[in-house]
Amino acid sequence: MLGYKQLATATWLLCALVISAPSFAQLEEIIVTAQKREASLQDVPISVSALAGDQFDAFDVARADDLDKVFTNISLNRNSTSNTGIAIRGVGTDNVHLSGQQSVGTYIDDVSLVSPFVGAIGVYDIARVEVLRGPQNTLYGRNTTGGAIVWHTNRATPGDGTQGYGRMRVGNGGLARFEGAAEFDISEQFAARIAVMSDGFGGIWKNVIDGSATGNAYDRTGARANFVWDRGENTTIGVTLTSGRTDGEDSAFRAIGNLLPSGLPDPTSPNRTLDSQTSATDTYIAATSAAVAAVPYLQDQFDRGTGVVIVNPQPGPFNRLVNFSTDLGWVYQSEEDGFWGSWDGVRLEIDHSFENIDLNWISSYDDTHFKERNGQEPTGFTPHREGDWHVWQHELRFTSATDGPIQWLGGAYITDSESGEDTWVANVGAAGGMGVSPGVIIDSRYEAWSLYGQADWFASDALTLTLGLRYTDDELSADNDNWVRTVCGFYPSNVGQAAHDRDFRRAGCPGGRLLAGNTDSPVQRLSETGWKVGADYKFGDSAMAYGSVSYGFKGGSYDNRALSTGDDPIGPEFLTAYEVGYKSEFADNTLQLNLAAFIYDWEGMQLFESLGGIPALINVPGIESKGVEAEFKWRPSENWYLQGSVGTADTAIVDIDGINPASIAEVGKEVTKSPDLTYNLLGLFTQTLSNGELTLMVNYRYESDSFYTFRQSTPADTAESHGYMNARISYFFGQAGQHQLAIWGNNLTGEFACARAILGAGAAPLDNGCEVKAFGEAMYGITFETRFGSN
Repeated sequence: MLGYKQLATATWLLCALVISAPSFAQLEEIIVTAQKREASLQDVPISVSALAGDQFDAFDVARADDLDKVFTNISLNRNSTSNTGIAIRGVGTDNVHLSGQQSVGTYIDDVSLVSPFVGAIGVYDIARVEVLRGPQNTLYGRNTTGGAIVWHTNRATPGDGTQGYGRMRVGNGGLARFEGAAEFDISEQFAARIAVMSDGFGGIWKNVIDGSATGNAYDRTGARANFVWDRGENTTIGVTLTSGRTDGEDSAFRAIGNLLPSGLPDPTSPNRTLDSQTSATDTYIAATSAAVAAVPYLQDQFDRGTGVVIVNPQPGPFNRLVNFSTDLGWVYQSEEDGFWGSWDGVRLEIDHSFENIDLNWISSYDDTHFKERNGQEPTGFTPHREGDWHVWQHELRFTSATDGPIQWLGGAYITDSESGEDTWVANVGAAGGMGVSPGVIIDSRYEAWSLYGQADWFASDALTLTLGLRYTDDELSADNDNWVRTVCGFYPSNVGQAAHDRDFRRAGCPGGRLLAGNTDSPVQRLSETGWKVGADYKFGDSAMAYGSVSYGFKGGSYDNRALSTGDDPIGPEFLTAYEVGYKSEFADNTLQLNLAAFIYDWEGMQLFESLGGIPALINVPGIESKGVEAEFKWRPSENWYLQGSVGTADTAIVDIDGINPASIAEVGKEVTKSPDLTYNLLGLFTQTLSNGELTLMVNYRYESDSFYTFRQSTPADTAESHGYMNARISYFFGQAGQHQLAIWGNNLTGEFACARAILGAGAAPLDNGCEVKAFGEAMYGITFETRFGSN
């Protein structure tokens, strides 16, 4: 496994090559809109990374939480297959609940996505994605204390004619991914672009009971229609319609299995017996047919074809686990666990250029629905979550369009959204074979508005000073009648979990009423001003140094845990960031080297944890994060391209004043799921042939150790360091090289990695279980792509 020493050696070798190699080909310029203006990536005085064009398929980026494969100092707070939070430089949100808005904002074409599940729907026909680090409150607003991830789709352009592409990617595990787009002119001033996506995966593990494939299987579909009307007179009107569907299994849970790959019992398994339902030492026990027959709800589970039922000797029965075994005999989570979601939206954008000012107006409406069963049988409960979001957003922005010494932009933003969110847990062994569903039902409304502006003063040809401000007023509320806590909802254990909607649980309560007691109406209101002060200095045309101090925040949230009382909603969080950086080009722009260093002061981190075995939402008073980042891009010749990046993030709790005394967060402990070191290395070789072009790409991604929780005292709470090696051979052919055939392999060393530990009583991670992040097997397949027109 590569670590610090190997990285240092590789860096010295690279420097030697840089000094000795001749320069032949310049690096391609990437245009970004990170500061709401088009600018070269190398000219933007902030830490921003970008991925564009064919790189999405090359890096296997098909959804939002794939970005940790590409960029350093990005990590995942994965709570289920469908609910993943992204952390940048250690700043993120580790919260499984629907109301837990992320600290890193996600945007598609500058529209904020508010559901925590939108990353599961998939991204397609993307022009580029920009990863903006640090607080981005001034220009992007809500939920950007850790930064912003901005996806830009390909849009129609009147006059460009007919063009498009189709791409098919197939691989092991039943992987079949297709995306394509067609753009065409309807008239001289009116054009349309239609894009579609279908993405499916069957799993690479085997269910030894029935022989079927499983393990993080999913199906996603999406469609987008973009219409653009160029009215002349400096006015363009665009309308975009989007629809997406997704469903799949929950993140695989790994526990030590009681079956061998052959399906026979493993006599050496320390956690299984075949002739007893109870034991003082065994964690899980497989019941015999005779024992099952004596317990009605166990018989039902047995009759479903699992052949094995897992029970808990202390204190009660577990639901069953289907045995998804590998050669090591691991058991994976029930195939009933999974998610279903949909996302439909419409977006209107109007651009108009006055003599010295550009106007941009965006209005959008999104309707999102998600439901998931995140089965955690080893903890004795099966969490369920369901949510609906109906979101209106409007933004009006004015941007200066002159060459004067001051360039500015300013605007206003308003949003109004309604949501219905259900959280409940089921224990099918309770009440003599009936299930109980304690939970919380919330119908809430979120209203917010903000005014913002940023100005750049070109004090000289080299020095630029920047000031940005954004005032935000937001309120999250739920009327007393719409905040309901219930401790009933009994149902027979043989009813499928998908049926457990509000009406079904209401029917299981006395008198058909879910209401077991309202809490006080939880209202979260925040009026705050975020800001940024920065400066950059250019050393000629090839180098720039910059520095900034910025302040951002994220509003509070209500507590919709299944056992919540609602009396103590989680408060807002605030972050002050100090950053300096350097961007440079060498050897006629065949080499780029960028550096950045940062210090974060993070107050009120919103955290979901377990207080003595009871789930809780808390604010951690003070956290400090500091680190450095470096990246290079180098094209030493027409045939070779090399790039690499490295990031460090040293995080620690520095203040616990006033925190719940039952919390395991202590001064000096690291932020969870935040590795100290990440780096990426990539090499690309291109060879021109008589009938086409051949490319060979190899890349490697490394993450150092990190912790799943703030316990940080047992080996089971440590996510071990791991790295992934990927390779790809591509052949481009056709008159204009418009066709591509690629053979690829990912995770070629078969690395296994976990996303988090499953917590037991007292917040003690189970030392024989985790939620899977990397499958432990190589993924391989082929991609075929064809393009037509000028695309």
